[in-house]
Amino acid sequence: MTIDLSIGTRVVLSSFNGTLSGQSESVDDGNFWLLIGFSGTIVENRVPKGIESDRVLVVFDTSLQEFGLPSHNKIENSLWIKQSDLQTIT
Repeated sequence: MTIDLSIGTRVVLSSFNGTLSGQSESVDDGNFWLLIGFSGTIVENRVPKGIESDRVLVVFDTSLQEFGLPSHNKIENSLWIKQSDLQTIT
């Protein structure tokens, strides 16, 4: 399924890294699967060096801190998400 990857597109996280639940070794880094079902906005679609090319930067409507999740980006509550893990909100 292809989605609109334009900046400003509203999306919902439908999976994380292609799965619906985390694996035990991933929990130490953060259970990002908790964000499945939450929405956000694409704010960047040009992937910087060092980031996998199949990702877009999504700013989530909810605080990542509330879930105890790290965000190493300059934009608060943003994560580089695989395009295949997103669905467009209409």
